[in-house]
Amino acid sequence: MSEKIEREMRFVLTDGEYEAFKERARYWKDCIRTGRAVHELTVMYDNPNPEYSFYSKDVDGRLRVRTVKPGTADIFPAVTEPGGALLTWKQRIPELTGDQIHREKEIEAQISAEEIDAVILLLEQVLKCPRVSSYERNRETFYMRGVEVASDLFPYGHVVELELKQGEERELKETAEALGLKEERTSRLSCDDMYRKLCEYEGICEKNDILFCDEQMPKLNTYLEGEEVCRR
Repeated sequence: MSEKIEREMRFVLTDGEYEAFKERARYWKDCIRTGRAVHELTVMYDNPNPEYSFYSKDVDGRLRVRTVKPGTADIFPAVTEPGGALLTWKQRIPELTGDQIHREKEIEAQISAEEIDAVILLLEQVLKCPRVSSYERNRETFYMRGVEVASDLFPYGHVVELELKQGEERELKETAEALGLKEERTSRLSCDDMYRKLCEYEGICEKNDILFCDEQMPKLNTYLEGEEVCRR
């Protein structure tokens, strides 16, 4: 486990744009797929000391437990055991932001299926880390050159993330262009910030958990067809 700088581009898409993206990816010769889509649940926690909240402007980080549905870990690249999870820390780097490429500090540790309950007990009952929020998504992952392409379906709509695994940052933009992902659809909003933006736009009372079963879920498709793209 070590700290690294994650470099990625994030795109928000209408339903039609997503279908066009999938069609281009399907026939791209250098595309390596990892399998069918998997279901993920991510839970966010805060610092037990409010004075040092991870959500403050000074820290601007996220502590998360990210689990994948049991039986699909063979196609979840970061998890090696069925029903496994990741404990992750992500922190924005203000001095490295300002263009289309999103840069964050990242630390992650694998958790086996047998250890998940113990880790959650440590976070919630021993360290007293307050549970802040959660979100679901269905994710399909594939690789082009040195770029990991994550195709996500959130309860509110489609998001595509390109993460640089090896090579130069220009390869992120070249891959985006090859997949027909347009500059005007880039966004640096996190999934929970995006949800809040959509709730505000549609006049919906936001909830702590972003779930597929929520019948009042706002729609990214509605927002993108009526306004400029969500930007941070």
